[in-house]
Amino acid sequence: MWHKVNPIAFRIPYIKSWKSTWFEDKKSYRDSLGLDLKVRQLLNKELKDMPIGDILVSKNQDVIEVVVYTAKSSLILWKTWENKERIVDLLTRKLWTKVNLEVRDIKNPDLNAKVVWFMVSNQIEKRMPYKRAIKQAISKTME
Repeated sequence: MWHKVNPIAFRIPYIKSWKSTWFEDKKSYRDSLGLDLKVRQLLNKELKDMPIGDILVSKNQDVIEVVVYTAKSSLILWKTWENKERIVDLLTRKLWTKVNLEVRDIKNPDLNAKVVWFMVSNQIEKRMPYKRAIKQAISKTME
């Protein structure tokens, strides 16, 4: 009988890193995990119409540092950074802790599965033939 193991566990030491970096003892682990999940849930809800690759959460003593990788950082930041400030204020109000938000661009968005999925789904929603949308995504990825 085969045992199914998540393949990310094998790749972490070599090509990937953890999505969350914090350490807690047994008593406060549940609260920190809930906080981590709440940060991800709020960000996914606020940025649902934007191509987000990854959300990395790091927790220090009293500050939660959040890094959002996106294909187009200008969509999140806007011209005057007002959207970023609004998101930070929302997270601070909901979580009752100080939050630092950093937005980074993905170097090659055509190789990120979440971003490619977002682009294909948007094209299908705009009534583009699905076979054509998928073939274009595959050709961009293979380049």
